[in-house]
Amino acid sequence: MDDARDSVIEGDCIESMRRLPEGSVDLVFADPPYNLQLEGELRRPDNSRVDACDDAWDQFASFADYDRFTRDWLTAARRCRTRRFGSSAPITTFSASAPSCRTSASGS
Repeated sequence: MDDARDSVIEGDCIESMRRLPEGSVDLVFADPPYNLQLEGELRRPDNSRVDACDDAWDQFASFADYDRFTRDWLTAARRCRTRRFGSSAPITTFSASAPSCRTSASGS
C-alpha cells in the first residue's frame, strides 16, 4: 500500500489492513456490520427501538460466518496497531444503533 500516513483508507477493511505494515497504525476507527438481522424486537436502555438491518453489507449466512468476519477484522486491526501506547493502541467502534462510542484498548 502506498504511504497512507494521515489519511482515511476506504475499502475492504480486512484486505486494506493486511496491506499496512505491522505496527504502523495509531488508531483503528471501525464501523463494522453488527449483524442486526433481528427476529424479535430489540430496545435500547432508553426504551427506543433498534431497527433491524436488512442491507446486503450486514447479511451473513450464519453466526459462524459473522464470527469469522469479526475475528478476521479484529486480528488484522491488532496486527497493524502501533505498540507506542503500551501494550496496544485503541480500536474504536461506533454504531448508529448505539448511543455512544465503544473503545477497546485490550491487548488480547
